[in-house]
Amino acid sequence: MIFYDEVPAELVTGSEKSVSFEAATITGSGRRVNIHRVPITDVFTGKTDYYDLVLEYKPKGKKNQWERPSDFKFRIAEWRKFQFPKLPVTQIVTGRYQNESSGCIYTTLIQNRWLYTLRGENNPFSAQIVTGPATGHPDIGGREIVDFLPNTYVWGVVINDGHCGAIWSDWDNGEIVGLRRNGNNLSIGLFSQGDDFTTPVQSDNLTLIEDE
Repeated sequence: MIFYDEVPAELVTGSEKSVSFEAATITGSGRRVNIHRVPITDVFTGKTDYYDLVLEYKPKGKKNQWERPSDFKFRIAEWRKFQFPKLPVTQIVTGRYQNESSGCIYTTLIQNRWLYTLRGENNPFSAQIVTGPATGHPDIGGREIVDFLPNTYVWGVVINDGHCGAIWSDWDNGEIVGLRRNGNNLSIGLFSQGDDFTTPVQSDNLTLIEDE
């Protein structure tokens, strides 16, 4: 299990924007630094936009002066606002979901851009869900099963077990769960029971409800 320390966004001096580079994905390629999905938030409205940018390391001054770090500088080579695509079935809509048969209610809470918590309101169940493929997943990426798990789910693990509806006592801590969205419905499946499996051994269906 991987846990992250919370780092607050930093307000840019002289502006009404805060920037959270720690929430971005940063990779290098040659003399370029690629920074993807930088969240920039208007501190008054709370609206967040995401940007992709590329920083390029280039020399300044005369060639025979390129001896110290100060002889080089970064410039912005590319800068564009990221437009989120239409939600696929593996993208979860945050909100409150209710089991149709038993009335159990669960809430999906987005913790950062792609990290979700599914938490029971009337029972202690919770699961941590991270979007993206199972391969390389921060919580389950080291398990042998991950290369065989279907890409029609987003994946996570049980954090606290709980008892409500089909989610019962054998949904144990650390076991794999998969979530799949279909309109306003959210399917949750348990993919572990002692061993890990490629199909759910138990499942439940939740429906998005309006907040009261």
